[in-house]
Amino acid sequence: MPTRISSPTSNRFRVTTALVALALIGMVPCSEGRASGSPPAARIGRVALWYNKRPPAPEEEILFRHAEIVLIGYPGTLDPWWRGLRKRGIKVLPYVSFYKLPNVADVPETNDWDGGSPARSELARNPFWREVSTDEHPEWIARDDTGKAKRPFDNDGYMEGWNQSRPDLPSYREACRRGIQALMRQGYDGVFIDNVREAHQKMVVDAANLVHSLESDALVVMNGHADDQVNRAVNCRMLESFIYSWAWDLGFFQRAEWQDYWKKMKDQAWEPGSGAQPLALGYLGFSGRSAREDAYTLLSSALILGFAFSDAGTALDPSMVAAFARKNLFQGGTRSALQYFTGTSHDSWVGEFYSVNLGAPRGRLMEQNGCVVRYFARGLCVFNPTGQLARVSLEWPGKFAYEAACGTRIESRNGQITLYVAPFSGRVALIT
Repeated sequence: MPTRISSPTSNRFRVTTALVALALIGMVPCSEGRASGSPPAARIGRVALWYNKRPPAPEEEILFRHAEIVLIGYPGTLDPWWRGLRKRGIKVLPYVSFYKLPNVADVPETNDWDGGSPARSELARNPFWREVSTDEHPEWIARDDTGKAKRPFDNDGYMEGWNQSRPDLPSYREACRRGIQALMRQGYDGVFIDNVREAHQKMVVDAANLVHSLESDALVVMNGHADDQVNRAVNCRMLESFIYSWAWDLGFFQRAEWQDYWKKMKDQAWEPGSGAQPLALGYLGFSGRSAREDAYTLLSSALILGFAFSDAGTALDPSMVAAFARKNLFQGGTRSALQYFTGTSHDSWVGEFYSVNLGAPRGRLMEQNGCVVRYFARGLCVFNPTGQLARVSLEWPGKFAYEAACGTRIESRNGQITLYVAPFSGRVALIT
C-alpha cells in the first residue's frame, strides 16, 4: 500500500475543496448546482476519445485501461467493442451534434473521422443519425438567402452530405429527442454533444434532463457555448485545445502570453456544486518541446484546477499529430520533427502517462516561487505558469519520489524534495 501524504500546513490560500485526481477516482456525488431533473454532480477523471472506425489495436488498448469515460464516434460500427468497455466499468458516451446533420444518400464511405463526422456505414447503424437524416426532411437543412445549403463551419470542403441544421424547427428538435432516447435504449451511459452554439442551449438542457431522467447515473458531456442553464444541466463541458492545439503553429505557442492564459483558466477552477466540470482536451505535438514534457504539463495543470483530462491519444500516436498538421512539426526544426517520427509511441513513459494514479486530492492548493502545487493521496502536481525557471522545495513523507515528467528518482532530504520546473511546464511526483 502506498504511503499517504499529510496535508502541508503552510503557504496556502483558499481555492477549491474538491479538485479531481486524474486516474481511477470514483464518482463523488454532490447535491448542489444541477438543473431540475438532473442527478447530483459527479467528479470525472480520465477521459478517452475514440473516433476511429476500427477497433483499437492491442498496443492502443492502454488508452482505455484507466479511463473512466470513453467518447466514441462510431458506436454503431463498434458495438461489441464498446460493450466490452462497459463490462470493465467504463462509461461509454456516443457522439451526437445538434449543429450538423446528414443527408445519408450523399455521405461518402470513408475510413476515418473526416472533418469531424462519421461515414455512411455508421449512419445506418446509429439511431440518432437515422432520426435526424434529411433524406426525407430537406426542410431541416439551414440555407442562405440564395437557398444554398449552409455547410458545417461554412466550409464548402467539408465531407459531402453534411449540412448545418435548423434548431428553430420543432420537428427537428423532436427528431433529436427521439434519437437521444433511442441511443439510451441501446445501453449507453449518456451522450457527448459536440458543436454546441448559442442557438442550441435549450436543446442541450432538454437533452441533458432527458438523459438523466432515463438513467440516474448517466453523464452528459458537451463541447461549445454553455450558458448558465447548460452549465447546470450537463455533467461536463469540454475545453477543447486546452494549452495545446492542432490548429496552432509553433509561433503561436512561443508568442502566447501564458500567464494571462493561466489566470483565465484558474478563474474556471472547478469544485463540486459549481456546475459542469471542465474537461481539458489538449492535442500534443505543437509546442516544439518534448511530447513527455507537454503531456505532464497538460496533466498537472488540469489536475490542479480540478478539470477532467484527455489528450485525445496524441501521446500514444504521434502519427495522429502529424496527420493534423505535418507542417507545424517541421517549423520547430529537427528536434521537434524527430520527437514525433522516431517511435515515441513505444517509449516506456507513454505507458506510465496513461497509467498515472495520484488518488484523491489532499489539502489545499498552495503557491511557492510563482508555482502552484496540489497534493494527492499518492503524490503531488506542480505547475509553473511563469516565464522563469522555478525551484520549489516541498514536504515529502517518504525517502524517495519518482518524478514522472523527467523519469527521475529523487531523494528526499529533511522530509522535503526539490523540483526544478521549466517555464509554463508541469511536474508530477509519485510516492515510490
